[in-house]
Amino acid sequence: MEIDHPPRALRGVFLCYTLLILILVPRTLIRGIFVTRYFFMNSVARRAVFFILFLCFSFWNDASVAYAETRVSGMLSSDAIWTPAGSPYIISNVVIPTGVSLRVEPGTVIKVVPGSWAFTVSGTLSMGSLDSEGVIMTSYLDDAVSGDTNKDGATTEPSFFGDWNGIVAMSGGVVTITNTSFRYGAASSYGTIANKGAQVTVTHSDFSHSGMGFNISAGMTDVFDNTFSDINQRGIYQTGGTLRFGRNFFERSGIAIFLAGGLFHNDGGNSGEGEI
Repeated sequence: MEIDHPPRALRGVFLCYTLLILILVPRTLIRGIFVTRYFFMNSVARRAVFFILFLCFSFWNDASVAYAETRVSGMLSSDAIWTPAGSPYIISNVVIPTGVSLRVEPGTVIKVVPGSWAFTVSGTLSMGSLDSEGVIMTSYLDDAVSGDTNKDGATTEPSFFGDWNGIVAMSGGVVTITNTSFRYGAASSYGTIANKGAQVTVTHSDFSHSGMGFNISAGMTDVFDNTFSDINQRGIYQTGGTLRFGRNFFERSGIAIFLAGGLFHNDGGNSGEGEI
């Protein structure tokens, strides 16, 4: 189920102007001259108007740090598009079934509840655009992105090597991701992205503070031009399926690429730290 909330700043401005109307309109109707209503007010009314205008300005000025918030969990019943205007999306165990597609627009922020899966994809998931602002997918506890969403100050913070479980791409699914930043994913051994039989393509993205980048057991996976940093286990781990990869950069990763089974093609250009 999906619940949309308008930005707090817009709600505040609407409230302020409603109060102004309640004060000004009756006096305008009585006097009959709109432009002179101010001069007929007593000093208390004038002070009230100035105070409400000040509140309106404060709410509007705070719009840059007031965020909308959209919570989503469970199965999507129809095609959907997520946009920056609805960010941050607070999600847990979202299912994209066969025949349903989700498009995540550039600039969108997604925060995943710790211990939950982000997406299970049997339909179509597409995220980001190469020539636009990046998508960010991070922990619900990450105050560095879209503020203190869980409203506990500095009491909680993400686990260094991930606290949400990842994206699972199931047989028949299609996952296409570019220009996306994955942070604090793969609390489980499934990987930030686990391919179990889908068509998965991930390019020009980065994975950081993660238990594992990819866990590939089936399907077709293309991994090109990505950055992996602070990965606890493996950047790319393959036990089955077909993997094509190249031009990826690894730093502070225990094992960059571990190929234990399946078919693979290395296009070359992989660099950085960690065993391959």
